[in-house]
Amino acid sequence: MPDDDEWMVDELVGHRFIRRSIEFNVRWTAGDHTWELFQHVKDLEALDHYYALIGVTCWQQLGRRSVDPGPRLVECRRLKLTTTREDIGNG
Repeated sequence: MPDDDEWMVDELVGHRFIRRSIEFNVRWTAGDHTWELFQHVKDLEALDHYYALIGVTCWQQLGRRSVDPGPRLVECRRLKLTTTREDIGNG
C-alpha cells in the first residue's frame, strides 16, 4: 500500500496546451484529477495507453483545437514518424 504522500496514476483522461507546453489530465487511483506537465508523465505506461486511445504515437500529434486548420506535417522525434494531420484523422 502506498504512503499517504505517494499516489498512483489510474489513467490519463485529457490534454491541453498552455502556451508552448502540454499538460495531461491525470486521474489518480484515489479519484482526484490534476493537470500535470508532459515532463511529469512522459515515462508512464498510462501515457502510452492514452496515445493508443487517441490514435497517435506522440504528443506532437495531439490536437490543439477542435477546428482542423488543414493538413500540416507532424513529426514525432521519438519514433521518427512523419505524417499529416489528415492521415491521423483517417487512421
